[in-house]
Amino acid sequence: MHHNQNELTHYSQISESEEVKPILRYSGEDYLGIPTRNDIVRENENGSTSILERALANQKNIPFMPTDIEESNEYINGTPYYILRLYGPLINGQKAAVTITSIKIFFDIRIPDNKDIYLFEVEIKNILANEKDDKEKAVDLSKIKIEHIKAFSIRGYHTEKKSYLRIYTTNTFQRKIAFNIIQKHNLETASDDHSTYYRKVAREYGISLTG
Repeated sequence: MHHNQNELTHYSQISESEEVKPILRYSGEDYLGIPTRNDIVRENENGSTSILERALANQKNIPFMPTDIEESNEYINGTPYYILRLYGPLINGQKAAVTITSIKIFFDIRIPDNKDIYLFEVEIKNILANEKDDKEKAVDLSKIKIEHIKAFSIRGYHTEKKSYLRIYTTNTFQRKIAFNIIQKHNLETASDDHSTYYRKVAREYGISLTG
């Protein structure tokens, strides 16, 4: 028997006692007359939708506070790159999704004071090229980039900036493998959040998060 999508669909289930019990499944349509988010927005937006549309058309900033976050990968030429999606309501009540791309994924390794910068970089490249992490996974060295930077160490008190190697990867999976390998050598690291990378992104990009 076929049912209209706006109706409840009835099924039967036989329990262990052989008693026939009805199962009701709602089709997701408007049978119950419950308004959707869009219905509520249309009735209560009081002109805010027009304000938003004008602001977006003129490329102006609009109020947005994310209430949910999703970390994901976007594949470009077969390579996964880290992206961050933010979800939250706009001033008129509509739900919006903001996708942030081109996020830099990295951690830093402090160069020991008694080490030549370039020789130390060669050592790090050899470590990453030849070693594996605790789960026997190797880093894809072709996706690794290294930059020389200077920054204040968070350990101890220093009046001058120290030299670091910044290790860039394409996504958090490769970063985790590379970081795990480096950790085995008891080197001082920075920008080395172990989990919830989105919080590191929020700090560095000035993104306000709730919760």
